[in-house]
Amino acid sequence: MKLLDWIHDHLAPGGTTMVGNFDKSNPDKAFMDHVVEWQLIHRSPDDLKKLFADSKFGKTPVDVRVEDAGVNLFAVATRQ
Repeated sequence: MKLLDWIHDHLAPGGTTMVGNFDKSNPDKAFMDHVVEWQLIHRSPDDLKKLFADSKFGKTPVDVRVEDAGVNLFAVATRQ
């Protein structure tokens, strides 16, 4: 949440941010965790929306987009 609060504070009103995260359904999660030791926090679209809601973005609408492979999520929000 601290990062989202920082982003909110540095956006002008009407400014837009896009924050990426790996989806919980990432089929390579075990490989990433155990072979390359890249341990990430995987989230669902609802998890991302909750992070924004719990930050200074509050009730700002958040559009969560998924890339074609379904692994990467992108949360888009505009400071009101």
